[in-house]
Amino acid sequence: MKAKKLIDSATRLILIALIILLASACANKDAGNTPVAPADNPAAPAATTAAPQAPAAEAPVAEAPVTIKILTQMFPTTINPSDMGMYKDIESQFNVKLQWETIPYDSYAERKGIFLSSDELPDLFFAGLSDSDITTNSDLFLDMAPYLDKMPNVINMFEKSPECKVLATFPPDGKIYSLPQVYGIRPTSAVTISINKSWLDKLGLSMPEDFQDLEKVLIAFKEQDPNGNGLADERPIDWMTDGHGHSIYAGLGGAWGLIDSCNEDMVYIDQGKIGFDFETEGFYKLTQYVHKWYQLGLVSPEVYTNSRDQKNSYFSDGDVSRVGVFINWAPNEPYASEYEMMPLIPEHKGDNVKMVYPTMVSQAQNNAVLINRKTEYVDKCIEIVNWFYGEDYSIQSQYGSFGDGTAKYDDGTYEVLQPADGDIEASKWKYSIHGYGPGYFSHELEKKTKAPAALTLRQEQGAVYEPWALPQDRIFPPVKYSEETGQELGILQADIKPYVKQMQAKWCVDGGIEEDWDGYLNTLKQMGLEEYRAIFQEAYDSAK
Repeated sequence: MKAKKLIDSATRLILIALIILLASACANKDAGNTPVAPADNPAAPAATTAAPQAPAAEAPVAEAPVTIKILTQMFPTTINPSDMGMYKDIESQFNVKLQWETIPYDSYAERKGIFLSSDELPDLFFAGLSDSDITTNSDLFLDMAPYLDKMPNVINMFEKSPECKVLATFPPDGKIYSLPQVYGIRPTSAVTISINKSWLDKLGLSMPEDFQDLEKVLIAFKEQDPNGNGLADERPIDWMTDGHGHSIYAGLGGAWGLIDSCNEDMVYIDQGKIGFDFETEGFYKLTQYVHKWYQLGLVSPEVYTNSRDQKNSYFSDGDVSRVGVFINWAPNEPYASEYEMMPLIPEHKGDNVKMVYPTMVSQAQNNAVLINRKTEYVDKCIEIVNWFYGEDYSIQSQYGSFGDGTAKYDDGTYEVLQPADGDIEASKWKYSIHGYGPGYFSHELEKKTKAPAALTLRQEQGAVYEPWALPQDRIFPPVKYSEETGQELGILQADIKPYVKQMQAKWCVDGGIEEDWDGYLNTLKQMGLEEYRAIFQEAYDSAK
C-alpha cells in the first residue's frame, strides 16, 4: 500500500512536470517562437530523473559583417562617404562594412587606367568609366543581366524609363555591365551664361544684344572697378575648361548654330548627319573672339591653367564679387544674387541665324555603378545595387542623407531641405556623391518631393534659354557600342579630345587659328576623324 502511494506520488510529479512543459511550449509559440534559454525562463522545471529535459538551443551568433569595397570619384567639398547616413543605413540593413577608396574627380581620368590594371579591384565601381573602358576590360565586370530577377528596383527603372535599359545594355549579346544614374529636379539646359547685373546697373549698362555689345560691357567691367573695392581684381569673363559641357563653346557657340547637347563626344546632328563641333564655322569665329578678348585682358589669364576648384574659389571668395560673366552650371554663392541669366546673343544684331542652345533630352548619366566579376560577395553586391535604385536611396544620393540634405515623412513624401546658408548647390555636393554614383530619381519620386526655391531656381534659370532649345532631332540619343566599336572609339578619342583642347588653349592665349586652321583639320583627319564620325553615324542610324 505504501509502495502504491509512492508510485501515485511519482506519477503526479511527472504529470505536473509535463503540464508545465506543455504550458511553457505554448507560451513560446505565442511569443513568435523566440528561443529563450532555461536560465532566463523561470517557468522551466528543474531537471529530474523522472523527466529529463532536452538541452536548450544555443542563441544564434550574429554573422560578422562582410567588407564591401567601393571606388568613386569625389568632389573636393564632399564629406567622407563613411560619415553619410545613407551609407550607415546600408551597412546596418545589409550587414556589411563599406570601405571607400575616393579619387578627386580632376585626377580620376589619369588614375583609372592604373586601378583597372591592378590586382586590388573594388567590389563596386561608381561613375567614371566610359563605354570603351568597360568593353576593353569586360572580363573585370559582372554581367548583371542574369541577376535581374533579384533586382526589382532596376526592372522598374527599365520599364518606366526605357532609355535607361538602352544605356545599360551592351551589344551585341545584351550584357549589362553597368547601370545609369537618373537625376531629378533638374533643368533642361546644361549650362548658363550668368552676367553680373549689379555691375551693369552700377555702370549704367544694358544687357548685351550681340557680341559687339558684350565686348563693350567686358571692357567696362575691366576698367571701371564695378565691384568698388579700388582694386583691378575683376575678371570680365571666365568659364570652365575641364570639359565641354560648361565651356564657352557650349554657352556661346549656339550663336552660329554650334551645338551638341553638351555631350563630351563633341558631335551634333544636322538633318540626320553627324557633325563634329570643332571643325565648324561657329567654332572658328568664336575662337577668334576668345583670343581678341584674351589680348584685351578681358579673359581670366589662368582660364586654361586653373582647375575647376580654383575657378570656383575665385568666383566666390573675397569680400566682393570679382567675375563679370561666368559660363558654368550656375552662378556660385555667396554672390549668386548679383547675377542674371544673359540670353543667347547673335554675333551681330539682325543676323539671320537659327541660334540654338545646349538642351538635354535625357537626365541619365551613363555607367554609374559596376560590380567586380571576381567579388566574393556577388549576392550581397546585387542586393545593395538593387537598393541603390529605390526611392529612399535615390533622393539621398543626389541631395544628401535624411537629416542632412533631405527628409522622408510618414505619408511617403520627401523633401529636399533648404540649407542654413541657402546654397543648395554647395549642400548637395557636400552631403552626397552627387553625379558620381547610382540612383533613379523617377518622375514619380519628383512628384512627391518638395523642393526649396533655391533648387527650382536653376530650372527657372534654364528656362531663359527655352526659345533656343535644341529640337529633338538634333540631339544625339542614348546608345551603346559593341566591344570592338567601343575600343575603336576609345582609341580615336584618346587622340582627338586632347588635341582639340590643346588647340583651344593655344588659340585663346597665342592666337593663330587663321594660319593653323588647314593644318588643324588635316591633323584631325589623320587622327581618324572620318572614322570617328562614321561610328556615331552608324549608332545614330541604328538608334532611329
